[in-house]
Amino acid sequence: MLSLFRKKPDPLKQDRDADRALRKVYEYGSISLALARVDTYWSYNKSTPLEIDRFVPFSHRDEPLRAHGVVDEYGMHDVRIAVDVEFVRVREKAAIGHCYLERKAGASTLKVVLNDPDGSVGEAISNAMRDGAISGSTYQHFGITVAKSDDLAAARTQIKELGYGPSLSISDIDCIRRVILSKAPGSSWRREFD
Repeated sequence: MLSLFRKKPDPLKQDRDADRALRKVYEYGSISLALARVDTYWSYNKSTPLEIDRFVPFSHRDEPLRAHGVVDEYGMHDVRIAVDVEFVRVREKAAIGHCYLERKAGASTLKVVLNDPDGSVGEAISNAMRDGAISGSTYQHFGITVAKSDDLAAARTQIKELGYGPSLSISDIDCIRRVILSKAPGSSWRREFD
């Protein structure tokens, strides 16, 4: 009986949401990521019988670090775009990384791939996420600057045909790390400094 009252997907709303997601990623040149989860890999192992036990952090492993969240929303009617961030061990210094919009089953996901040859970017993001968790934040915000797309119609067509849009080069990533002590009175930290 519950299935009688289930709303059917509205194709016009899905098209509007897809168009809003497309403009939000490809038109403005900057994207604010609100990340809520970060996955890291740590191990304690013994490589050979002759070596002493040693702690091997993520920066010495080949497994990628991942982070997840949403593109920051600016109102209750804004479209929800999930974000998946992957850190790869590419030794190129040409770009910080790239991103593209993926559309599957009516949902949009921004795929972000960051070049992180020595693990320092992943470690910085993980530390910022830890600071946000300590301070009771819902999300940790990161800004990325991307190259604007000149042809939204071509991007729209590619997403409809292939399920993902053109790749945009990332030229900058930034974050403000903030730790707030949970017992500090609000008047001591709820102000901006010059």
